[in-house]
Amino acid sequence: MNYLLKLLFLLVLFLKVGLFSSSAQKKPNLLYIITDEHNFRTIGAYRELLSKEEAFMWGSTVVETPNLDYLAHNGAILTSMYAASPSCTPSRAAMFTGSYPHTVKMPKNGYVLDHNIATLADVLVENGYETGYTGKLHLIGHPKPNWSPEYSYGFQHKKYMFNGGHWKKFELDNLGNPKVGSVNAKGEPNTKLNGADEKSFATDWLTDRALEFIDSKKDSKAPFFQVISFPDPHTNNTVRAPYDTMYNSKDIELPKTFSLTFDTDKPGWWNPELDFAANKKSNKKKKKDENEHTDSGKFKKGYTPEKIKTKLKSDITQYFGMVKCIDDNIGKIIHRLKKNGQLENTIIIFSSDHGDLLGEYGRDNKGVPQEGSAKIPFIVYYPNLIKPGTIVNKAANNTDLMDTALALMDVTDFDPNTTEGRDISPWLLGKEKESLEDITFVTYQWWTAVITDRYKLILDKGMTKPWLIDLEKNPDELTNFIDDQAYQPIVKKLAKALKEYGKKHKDPVVLDAKINSQLNKLI
Repeated sequence: MNYLLKLLFLLVLFLKVGLFSSSAQKKPNLLYIITDEHNFRTIGAYRELLSKEEAFMWGSTVVETPNLDYLAHNGAILTSMYAASPSCTPSRAAMFTGSYPHTVKMPKNGYVLDHNIATLADVLVENGYETGYTGKLHLIGHPKPNWSPEYSYGFQHKKYMFNGGHWKKFELDNLGNPKVGSVNAKGEPNTKLNGADEKSFATDWLTDRALEFIDSKKDSKAPFFQVISFPDPHTNNTVRAPYDTMYNSKDIELPKTFSLTFDTDKPGWWNPELDFAANKKSNKKKKKDENEHTDSGKFKKGYTPEKIKTKLKSDITQYFGMVKCIDDNIGKIIHRLKKNGQLENTIIIFSSDHGDLLGEYGRDNKGVPQEGSAKIPFIVYYPNLIKPGTIVNKAANNTDLMDTALALMDVTDFDPNTTEGRDISPWLLGKEKESLEDITFVTYQWWTAVITDRYKLILDKGMTKPWLIDLEKNPDELTNFIDDQAYQPIVKKLAKALKEYGKKHKDPVVLDAKINSQLNKLI
């Protein structure tokens, strides 16, 4: 009898402990996956929400992304998320500090983020999180690759963090330290594939290192924040086998907006020949011969139009291959989290620092306000709170990431007044909030834009004509509606919002005398 009573007592105690443990479950982990220079149309979940013409920008050949689609279909997808500035360093500064690039003095690549500025990782460390970073950082100037930098902005585990560069092959040296696995004749690191395979190719290698971190936290009492920052699909456009032959350039079509013609009716940020910093009088130029085309991306002076087209199609096949490789590795990460029993208590956010035009308007890469450059993919998976299939059709930018992530994680030991970003978690949770407007702001070195889910108003320092884009009526962004009388109330509203933003946040581009003059005329 005593034996039965003891057994019953132990059973009750076990149940109580189990109930207590489940109710006191640790705070959610955060896994933030970043790609570099990623066009949102290469992701299946985004194509599903676009018209056929917009979804199949490069013809019927597309990248199948079942793993990113899984996160989107079982979480939330934001259709109007933008980079605060479509360039690597400024965008990354915004996402990790919750403040605009100019506020934290990071207006372009090559700048160093001040060590006194609190980052998302700093806040989470203060709230009991273990933090790790694997991959490209790009916040400490020009040193490349600069493994495990001395100062790492709140990331405790930084062995596989490197500052910059788009290396294709990584390995460990004899002491177990990371190094670039491809070198030139002088022994200097280069971006050649040099036989990179599924163990040494950058995307695969970084994934394996990140999985080591995830595995090490399987039984940890503390939640973790891990960043996996892939340097692809940024140029140079090369990828390991078999991804290098998955797509055939013969099947690739160039975007219907592709053009190498100089157009004097377009603003300074439009024409493919233009590099505004080097050519401030570009708006007065006469139309050039296409054979003299030069591009701010990778096309060289002297390339004929046919050479450019051939090169671009080839690059797109390799770009697609890089995206496919990334998606396969994200599948490995999801599988490991599930196997470890970590998936259900992990918030996964997938995004990029900016886009890549991939031939639209005769351009590649980024730095302009069009969708392919300034819009970024943004997917949030967290089944504990976010309803599967949530679609957010409202404008935001990645300055909003920090406040939003902390809200989802229920981190209350944080003062939102220390950041400029917004908490847009109500949208992810299917809720409306009066103070959350469908509006955001994007600024590059010499142009600025105010953007909603449907409209963009863009002004530049070159005093070219302001542009109003209606993405619903003209998703190709080829038509300027600025002089259409039917749009004047919208123009006035957007101009006023941009002026107020510039004043409140002291954005130097918006406050520029020339742009301010234009804004005043529009208001």
